[in-house]
Amino acid sequence: DNRQLLNERIKLEGIMTRVETYLNENLRKRLDQVEQELNELRETEGGTVLTATTSELDGINKRVKETLARSEDLDSLIDKTEAEIKDHIKSMERWKNIEKEQNDAINHDTKELEKMTNRQGMLLKKKEECMKKIRELGSLPQEAFEKYQTLTLKQ
Repeated sequence: DNRQLLNERIKLEGIMTRVETYLNENLRKRLDQVEQELNELRETEGGTVLTATTSELDGINKRVKETLARSEDLDSLIDKTEAEIKDHIKSMERWKNIEKEQNDAINHDTKELEKMTNRQGMLLKKKEECMKKIRELGSLPQEAFEKYQTLTLKQ
């Protein structure tokens, strides 16, 4: 997504450069040329040629204004795109941090689960050993049962 935004920015900058080049190389030169022709016509010829050249000059001035307005629009679009890129980068960094935290939590939980599983296995093994020893002892006489019934487990 960031690459796409960067590509759009590069395209817009390219368009801006082309517009400025177009203005500087073509329209401004043509404007100077028409103004020079206009001055020459004022000195030599009159009316109709002067009117046609003035009309062409007005058209060129209008195109220059439109091109400058488009250039300003593109500038604002570039600024907006740059702000969006910064927002996306911040968001991406935030999500990367969240991902790292989640991975750390998963790793911690995995270690804890492994410890519990090992402990459970050990306790089951101990239980089996105790059950085996109880079976080997056989049944407990009634008087011994009553004697030990009142004692706590630790005793």
